[in-house]
Amino acid sequence: MALPFAGATAAVMFLALVIALEWFLPPNRGGLTAEEFSENCNYYLERLAPGGLWELGENGQWKYRDDLAAGAVLVFQEPYTRFPLELELTGDQVTAVTLRDVYWEDEVQLDQTYTAAVTLALAGAQRELNCFTFGYPGWTAFWEERFQSFQEDYRGLSFCQQVEREGYSLDYGGWYEALGTGEQKVERTVTISLE
Repeated sequence: MALPFAGATAAVMFLALVIALEWFLPPNRGGLTAEEFSENCNYYLERLAPGGLWELGENGQWKYRDDLAAGAVLVFQEPYTRFPLELELTGDQVTAVTLRDVYWEDEVQLDQTYTAAVTLALAGAQRELNCFTFGYPGWTAFWEERFQSFQEDYRGLSFCQQVEREGYSLDYGGWYEALGTGEQKVERTVTISLE
């Protein structure tokens, strides 16, 4: 009697684990159209920044989330300009994504949320990764402490980040502080592509 119960318990535990791990994978897998990529990106934005103001429209344009209360007054000043994503397509499939941000405030910290969401949207779609091999924590940790220019391949994706700054010093933790010497701008361009 105990052996069948133990087997059933193990099966239920395994099923619960699979269901929990599937939560980390995006809704669309395999080759992604622009619309499917946007859906994946928004899926991860909701997990990385619940209740955030922005979502990605089907055409790669950042927009206010559709579910914000109608008539709500949004009072904030953006410390950067968020440019549309540039999607590189082969046929109708997304093969690379480029993000560009320009910051100009007195103190700037590079925002990794959108870069991580775009990374997860592409990475999670790879068919060779499944709920056991995806490694969500590794993907989210990939962007920690990435505040300078770099180029790297990681688990099926190629990354190229170029950071240019004028009139800023770099402090610990990715904070840029204006030097007060005239023109100031921090510009970051990130290209993420399938290998």
